Amino acid sequence: MPCLRDILNMPDRAEAFYLLVDYYKATSDNERENIRQSWDYGKEWVYPNPETLAVNLSGKHSCEQRIIASLVCYSINAYIPQDSREILIAFCVIYHSAREIGLDIDILFKEVAKISSSKMALLMLKFIERPERDKSLKAFYCIERIIEKDRTVRFKLNLRGNK
Repeated sequence: MPCLRDILNMPDRAEAFYLLVDYYKATSDNERENIRQSWDYGKEWVYPNPETLAVNLSGKHSCEQRIIASLVCYSINAYIPQDSREILIAFCVIYHSAREIGLDIDILFKEVAKISSSKMALLMLKFIERPERDKSLKAFYCIERIIEKDRTVRFKLNLRGNK
């Protein structure tokens, strides 16, 4: 695994993000805290597209890797605004994408919560502890589930709330 300095200097910013996620998951609590404190290192990062997390795309990273990386992103960027609705919307997309491909959602959120700041961990755990109806797409009216002709599922964010 490359060192953090090498990851930060990689020209491929999408691949750098996935390597940072792997590094972050494998490193010590102290190093994770240092990463959170220094985020975003003044760098541009290319994140997985939330609309296509559950879509098998040609490329290096599987649906599972993209879903995990998306959730770990919230662990790395530990900032929680007073109004955390945007984070909860992202959690909803990650939750439904993980469900779509058959991941154990409780394990996913609990494992990432373990490596998160206490506030972000609490937000993640509270999200998965919600009743099913409060995690539904209907509860997050700004997310639309779309089944493509090839039967893949993607989630469209519509923050204006109209389709």
